[in-house]
Amino acid sequence: MPEVHPLLIVAAVVAVGVALVKIGAWKGGVDEHKSTVVRFMERVEDKLDKIFDRVRTAQPLDTGSPLRLNELGEKISGTLDAAAWARREAGDLRPRVATKSPYDIQQFCFQYVSDEFKPDKEFDAAIKDCAFRHGASVGGVLDVLAIELRDILLGDQDPPE
Repeated sequence: MPEVHPLLIVAAVVAVGVALVKIGAWKGGVDEHKSTVVRFMERVEDKLDKIFDRVRTAQPLDTGSPLRLNELGEKISGTLDAAAWARREAGDLRPRVATKSPYDIQQFCFQYVSDEFKPDKEFDAAIKDCAFRHGASVGGVLDVLAIELRDILLGDQDPPE
C-alpha cells in the first residue's frame, strides 16, 4: 500500500470538517425556514377557520332538504315578521304557482324575492338594518323571506294522495 502524505490527510480532515460545518449550517437554515413556514401556515389556518366560522354562522338557511331556516334565519324572520309579510304577498302570487311542484314553487319564491319584489323605503331600511344587526347579508335576509313565502304557498296546496 502506498504511503499517504500527512498533509494530504490533514487536508482531507479539514475538507470533511468544512463540509460538515456547511451541511450543519444549511440544515439549520432549512429548519429555521421550515419553522417559519409552519408558524405562518398555523396563523393562516386560524384566520381561515375564523372566516369560515363567520360565513357558516352568517347563513340563515340549513342546507338540508327541503331548505329551512336555521337559528339565525328564525331570528331574522322574527325581526322582520317575515311570516306576516309572506301571507300578505302570497295573496297575489297564488295563481302564479297553483300548478307548480314544490321545487318549482321554491325556485319561484327565490326568483320573486330577488328579481320582482320591490320593498317600500321603510321595509327596505328594515331589511338592511336586520342584515346589519344579525351579521348577515341582504341576500341572506331575502332568502329568509323566500323561504317564508314558499312555506305559505306550499301550505295552500292540497296534500299529496
